[in-house]
Amino acid sequence: MIPDTLVRLAALGVVAIVAIGAVLLLLRFGDRQAPPVGGIVEGYPPDHFANRELLSLSALADLAAAQGRLLAMQRALPPQSEEAVWLGTFISELRPLMNTAYRVAAA
Repeated sequence: MIPDTLVRLAALGVVAIVAIGAVLLLLRFGDRQAPPVGGIVEGYPPDHFANRELLSLSALADLAAAQGRLLAMQRALPPQSEEAVWLGTFISELRPLMNTAYRVAAA
């Protein structure tokens, strides 16, 4: 009984070492890139958001200003750095929130 338990424990240890090694290889050599800055609509351009009166609302203006600062930070970072990747993901998720805020303000 004890030898069978030791064999299973050794096999589990080998699997854990292989899994950790694979994760480390992916982290080290993985192709991480930030989402392209050029693909994000910056602010509330008139061709996408026709009601210009809504943009005087402080909430929408604050969202646009925050997005602008985040985009400037991302442009200053090396494109494949971990910070740029995370910031790009956040910026990509901020855009739909900005669109929803505009639609709610328009309603």
